[in-house]
Amino acid sequence: MRVEQANLFNNAAYRLRSNEVVANDLHDRRIIHIHDKEYKGVTYNCLGVTFNSCNYSEDCIENFEYNLDKLFEEMVFLTNEQSGGIGYINIDRDLKDLFRDIPIKYAIGSIRRFFNKLNLPLRNGYERAYITFNLGLDTTIGGRKVSEVFLKALELGKPGSGEPFTFPNIVFKLKKGLIQREKQKTMTYFNRI
Repeated sequence: MRVEQANLFNNAAYRLRSNEVVANDLHDRRIIHIHDKEYKGVTYNCLGVTFNSCNYSEDCIENFEYNLDKLFEEMVFLTNEQSGGIGYINIDRDLKDLFRDIPIKYAIGSIRRFFNKLNLPLRNGYERAYITFNLGLDTTIGGRKVSEVFLKALELGKPGSGEPFTFPNIVFKLKKGLIQREKQKTMTYFNRI
């Protein structure tokens, strides 16, 4: 029964999305809402991207901070060039080499400050950037450290006050078989979630 209902809704939604005239009419009459409709045909909406870090310095701390600044600059640029959210598809994989040799306590402090900056009005000076980080699948030492640091920074909240961050959204991915093979390490993350 539930599968049939889900299929019915999916098919109806597909037909609605494929008939732009009907969708626009329903939106204009406020029967449905089309997210970021005002930007359709003007700019991109909701991007999934990767971040390419670079070796700026031999010093791992300096290299780490430089790349966090570059990531932040990229987010500010993208959030003002398009509408909707920005999802970093595998941020643990993107940042694994940067995190590998960074002390965990230092990394958590840096990421908390980084998350705090993400909650500034970056989009046109009055909206927060809608950022999502997807993580959890990279099994390298650096990749696991990215997941651990991001989750701990999110748990600790804003520096000074401990208030929760509005952004980023964190999507913790699971891979079949990974939990059984590395149960102890993975359970550490589940305890944080």
